[in-house]
Amino acid sequence: MSQFLEMRLPEGMTPFLGSHTWEDDLNKFEQGAARFVPITKLAHGFGDREIFKFLKDGVIFETPVPEFQSLEEGVEFRWYAKILDVCGYRVRARFLGSDNTFWIHFFSEDVHYFGEGKLRDDVRYKPPPGWAFNKRVLKRYLDKKTRKNMILPKLHEERKRAQHPSNFVGRRVELLGCDDTTKLRVATIRRQCNSRFQVSVSPEDYPQAIEEGCPFLRQTTENFWIDFCSPYIYPVTFSHFARYGTDFPENYKIHVREVVHSWLEPGEPAYDPLDYKLEDSVILAVGYCGDVSNLKVNMKFELLDPFSGKFKSLHVASVVRVLTTPPQLVVTIDGPNSAAESFPLRPNSHYLFPIGYAEEYGLPLETPYPHFQWGEYLKNEKAEPLPVWHFRQNPCFDKERLAWFEPGRFLEAASQVDNHFIGPAKIRSRHGRIVRIGFEGWGENHDELYDIDLQNGITQNSLNHENCKMGMFRYSEYLKIGMRYCLYIFSNPDLLPIGWCELHGYDLRSPVVEIDD
Repeated sequence: MSQFLEMRLPEGMTPFLGSHTWEDDLNKFEQGAARFVPITKLAHGFGDREIFKFLKDGVIFETPVPEFQSLEEGVEFRWYAKILDVCGYRVRARFLGSDNTFWIHFFSEDVHYFGEGKLRDDVRYKPPPGWAFNKRVLKRYLDKKTRKNMILPKLHEERKRAQHPSNFVGRRVELLGCDDTTKLRVATIRRQCNSRFQVSVSPEDYPQAIEEGCPFLRQTTENFWIDFCSPYIYPVTFSHFARYGTDFPENYKIHVREVVHSWLEPGEPAYDPLDYKLEDSVILAVGYCGDVSNLKVNMKFELLDPFSGKFKSLHVASVVRVLTTPPQLVVTIDGPNSAAESFPLRPNSHYLFPIGYAEEYGLPLETPYPHFQWGEYLKNEKAEPLPVWHFRQNPCFDKERLAWFEPGRFLEAASQVDNHFIGPAKIRSRHGRIVRIGFEGWGENHDELYDIDLQNGITQNSLNHENCKMGMFRYSEYLKIGMRYCLYIFSNPDLLPIGWCELHGYDLRSPVVEIDD
């Protein structure tokens, strides 16, 4: 089996001790007994995807030779290696002219672009033991690889640094309560792990006492992690335009009014430098391309409830309110508490599904009463279905991509129930564009349903300049163009390639053996 090399993080970052590693499963992969969802089919967080075209077999990079690192103090001995296999962020490589193979993280500090060592005085090139090339053959081989653009470029070094941004730390956001989704609170981004934020509400952000039984008590701790695409997080002033319920301190209410008033004046809006603005919120800034004016209150659909704490079934749901600026649907699950349990979602949210989806793809549907039938229910409620054209292509616009989410493939998954938990996981079943994910070491009662895509739609090239503002505009412009602009394609940020956690020093929870009570 190939040697498994530890991830070397940038200076100042430390790996999470005791975190799970993929060593055993990568060994099984070499034996043909394990498969992984490719990195190109999953979310990576912030960063340019351009570098991933070099994450493929045959590409040459340089890396230290483990056997030689104690030969001379202050000198790093490197050699050239060729990628043989790719599993998530991990690559299996072989030193040129050697039989030595090893697994290394693509963004490890020990992976360098071709020729980087020649620019440094503390690097020497030394082939590993058993080297079988001669220098002339090696030069011809490397020249050929260079001509075919099969060498790791200098761009890799830049993209390696871009994996660890901190540009949102300290930003003020509007946060939907985890146990009361009818109100927003002021919160602050405390830590950033690429596109994942640790967000919390502090006593100064909330005008009432934070005590046991508080509807967002869980959001006052260090364990509330969400992705920037989460339905929990909104930019400053969202509450004003959405006319959404708030629990804001008085000084924040004054600030919001000042910002809103400043949009009507020349110059820049009166944001505070630490405000999380509309253009920071990609999900709102490039979140919907369509007209919500023909959507109506009481339209029905099926919903994967993002706040249920279960994620095991779809629910019968309704539109309660249609917001036009920014476009949002306030929705609720049909039942006795529907009036008191509503929350906003983007009109093209990956939690929304057309009527009949659960039945067609073999998923349970939680209904307001037994022996439920959609046709009878619509008639009794005098309701219409949310139009089929409103939903993204079903089950997925990319059949080739969908095929990579076959049952049995491994990945890392962020739990939608315990927001801070990311664990080694496997696809148990696929239901259209929904996959059932099982966490390794946990029983099936802990499985969760995920849509593989966050959203999709038209591309930039299909829109003219007037309608495609790319999200970099003020609310005054935002009101004029009616949100008809570019809609990007996002993968679900809770489904991650293997190696994501070790790249960011995040705890990948080791599998446990579940004990029945």
